[in-house]
Amino acid sequence: MASGVIESLRRVHRELEQVCEMLLRPSPEVLNGCEQRLVRATAEMEASRPAWSEAARDWQAGEQARLVRRSLHHAQRLLENAARFHAGWRRRRAAMNGEYRADGSIPDLRCPARIFVEG
Repeated sequence: MASGVIESLRRVHRELEQVCEMLLRPSPEVLNGCEQRLVRATAEMEASRPAWSEAARDWQAGEQARLVRRSLHHAQRLLENAARFHAGWRRRRAAMNGEYRADGSIPDLRCPARIFVEG
């Protein structure tokens, strides 16, 4: 059973590494592609979750889990940096266009809303 978990974690790790590589040049298209890859990685992890307790004693499974965790943190940092960059650009664009409200704040950016539900 541990070998199934190890293979699953390897696939997740590869997927996350590809996401990190894509996020080095973020664009709307890249972010949409990353979203799809992250959904696949999440589904893969959830599918193998029932076997994690048995695989916990296997050092290879532990090593793969550490690699997944490291890749996940790397992707998180890249996404946070992209969000910070775009928020700064939005403020700069608003300042250049004079899009300030009377109170000095900038208007909300209009983009499609997404809802994340965890169950």
